[in-house]
Amino acid sequence: MKKIITFLKDNIKTKKFLFALLAIVFVYTSQRNKKSDFYLARPVVRGEITQEVSASGEVKSETQIKVQFQTSGKLAWLGVKEGDRVKKWQALASLDKEDLKKRFQKEMNDYLNERWDFEQTQDDYKQTKEKSLVTDSIKRILEKAQFDLNNSVLDVELSDLAVKYATIYSPIDGIVTEVVPSVAGLNVLFSSSYIEVADPGLMKIEAVVDEVDVVKIKENQEAVITLDAFPGEEFSGKISKIAYKSSVTKSGGTGYVVSVSVPLELAGRLRLGFNAEIKIVTEKKAGVLLVPLEALIEEDKAYVFRAVDGKAMKTPVKIGLTNDLFAEISEGLKEQDLVLFEKTASLKDGQSINVKKTD
Repeated sequence: MKKIITFLKDNIKTKKFLFALLAIVFVYTSQRNKKSDFYLARPVVRGEITQEVSASGEVKSETQIKVQFQTSGKLAWLGVKEGDRVKKWQALASLDKEDLKKRFQKEMNDYLNERWDFEQTQDDYKQTKEKSLVTDSIKRILEKAQFDLNNSVLDVELSDLAVKYATIYSPIDGIVTEVVPSVAGLNVLFSSSYIEVADPGLMKIEAVVDEVDVVKIKENQEAVITLDAFPGEEFSGKISKIAYKSSVTKSGGTGYVVSVSVPLELAGRLRLGFNAEIKIVTEKKAGVLLVPLEALIEEDKAYVFRAVDGKAMKTPVKIGLTNDLFAEISEGLKEQDLVLFEKTASLKDGQSINVKKTD
C-alpha cells in the first residue's frame, strides 16, 4: 500500500495520473476477485444410500359404494344427509310408490286377462288335442298363447320388483359422504341420483405412480405416509394393491393407481380426501462411496472433477444408485478424494482453481 501511495504522489501532477489510477483500480479489483473465485469441494465418504419411489395421493375408503334407484320417479322420502352414520341394510331413501303400485295393479289385471285368454284358447282346442288332430297351425296358436301368458307373468314380477326397489338400503355400516339430490320432492332419474356411503374403519391412500417407477415396487412392500393435515408426522403402511389398468398422472403421463393400507391408529384420524404423500424404498446400500449429486456430470460418459494440487482433474466414474441428494460411485474414486460440486459445468481438465473444502 505504501508503494501505491508513493506512486500516486509522484504522478499526481502529471498527465499520467488518470491512467495510473485506473491501472491500480483494475489490479486491485482483479486480485480481489481472484481471491473470492473459489470452488466448493467435498471429500468422498462412505455411507448409506436409499433409492425410493414417491407419489402424491389422497385418503379414500377401502369400502366406498354408491347406492342408486333401479328406476326413475319422484323422490318421496330422504332419510339421511351427508355425514350421517348408517347401519347395514338401513333404509336411505324412497321413491313415490303410489304410481308404482298402480302400475303393478295394471300389470296384474293384464295378467288376468291374458290368463283367461290362455284358458279360453286351451278350451277351444281341447277336443282337437284329445283326438290328436293338432296341426302345425293349431300348434302355433297354442304356443303363442303360452308365450303371451309367460310374458304377462314377467311383467307382473318386474312391476313387483319396481315397488320393492323403490326403497334403497345401505349394504354396509358407514358414513354418508354424498347425497344427490339432497332434498326430497324432486323427480329423479335413476342414472343421476345416488347416495354414497363409505366405511371409515377401512381407510387407504391411493396414489398414481409413474410407469417407470411402478415396476420397482410390489404388493406388501412397506411405505412411509405423510399427510398435509399432520405436518411433521410420518406413518407406516403397506402396498395392498397395484392396479393392472393404467391411469393418467397429474403431469399427463402414464401411471398406475397404487393403494396403501394405513395402520388402525391412524384410520380414526383420517377424513376422505386428505392430501397424502407416499414414499417406498426400492433399494438400499450401506458402506458405499458417495458424492453429491450436483458433482456428477453426465454426457457420453459420467465424470466428476477432483481437486488435486490446486487443479481441477476430470475423472471418469461408474455410477450405482442415485437419489435426490447423492450418487453411489462404484469405480473411479477413492475415499477422501476431494470432489468439486459447484460451477463445474465451465471447468476444463487441468484448470487451476482455488478450492474451499466443506463437509
